[in-house]
Amino acid sequence: MNLTREVDFGPIRGRGLVAAQSINTEDILFTEDPLICCQFSWNKLYGYKACDHCLRPLESSEENVRRLTNNPTFTLPYSEASFQCNQIVQCPTCLTNYCSQNCLDSAALTYHSVMCMGLIESENENPLKKLDIIWRQFHYPPESGTIFLLVRIAAACLSACIMASSPSLHIVEALKQFISSTSAPTNENTSVLYHQLLGDQFVTRIEQIHNAFVEVLLFLCQKFSHATSCEECIQTLQKAGLNSLLEKHHFTSALCLISRNGQGIATSALSVWVNQAGKIVSTMNEQTSKEFDLFVNRLYEAIDDHVGSFLDNEGVGLYYYQSMLFLIHVHIIIW
Repeated sequence: MNLTREVDFGPIRGRGLVAAQSINTEDILFTEDPLICCQFSWNKLYGYKACDHCLRPLESSEENVRRLTNNPTFTLPYSEASFQCNQIVQCPTCLTNYCSQNCLDSAALTYHSVMCMGLIESENENPLKKLDIIWRQFHYPPESGTIFLLVRIAAACLSACIMASSPSLHIVEALKQFISSTSAPTNENTSVLYHQLLGDQFVTRIEQIHNAFVEVLLFLCQKFSHATSCEECIQTLQKAGLNSLLEKHHFTSALCLISRNGQGIATSALSVWVNQAGKIVSTMNEQTSKEFDLFVNRLYEAIDDHVGSFLDNEGVGLYYYQSMLFLIHVHIIIW
């Protein structure tokens, strides 16, 4: 569904969306899937179970509640309203979890074939794990971004260059339309964007993060392209349009682009149950409705006692249409 159309307003305002027809109150203007997305590192580490490709929950509503309350016997009423994860599909090589074969196939064709590490556990052998550890040391919850969105973008570029798969080519082409924050950036804007992604001490941290990222980039390039030397890797990165990321300035510019265009993503099996059970209860008498509201309030209190405000599977993604909706200062506020 799309009730809008894209318009180029010129170099100052850039791209935007306008209504393609008359719009009524509560109309859905458009729906879209992210071009590419990634779960936050701490969110994933702490067992928030989500599809590695689309972030769809990988647990039922009741399983979700039991984990969030730390109560393994908790039972939800109105079980017919519960979200059910019908299947979990794993990458046969690294055992990464997906909600469907379609998500596994899409991830493999877009970026996962490049990033798949098999069952390597040692961080010394797995630069992706090393980067994840370094990132988490510098970026504690509540999270606002993840370096691995940039890693997936780089992997998609390598896949497009070497495999020429349709999904990765589509991603690369779509990414060209995003407005980079580094077109004549001001020091103030760049500083704000760095702080958004890395926190207060970004100046001292960016060097270490960049070094770890370059190690990942060269490793993935060598593994996927079978390059036999560093020079061959750099040549391949150049063909894929990634060689500039070897320089810290361009790397930080790429982080700014993610900070400017990234949109937060949250999924929750519990929220599905609350919404669907609420619809069921709305057809019943007032007493039942009050009892349901009390139950939900107490449930959220129990969750708050155990995990605080961290209820959802959380990540960040790039959306083609949504990237055209907000000015830079709005991105920073909502991210």
